Amino acid sequence: MDWIVFWREFARPAGLTLLVLCAVAGLLAVFSPRLFRRAVDVANRRVDSNRLLALFDRQYDIDRYLLPHARLLGALVLLSAAFLVFVLAR
Repeated sequence: MDWIVFWREFARPAGLTLLVLCAVAGLLAVFSPRLFRRAVDVANRRVDSNRLLALFDRQYDIDRYLLPHARLLGALVLLSAAFLVFVLAR
């Protein structure tokens, strides 16, 4: 498959979609840290995996570091998403 066709047909639209989702998460963190916290709690639900994936199934608790700084994190995510949209949309 030609890389230009792959980029135009799949990678670029998928990347832009993911960037929009990141921007929404950033806006949520900036304007409503409480709602962002609820979204984090929903996303942190454990899913039981089989024993082969046990090595990768460790839980890392970074929420205690990130959630107190939700507005700063949201602003950084928005800046990053805006920059990447600018670069990818050209």
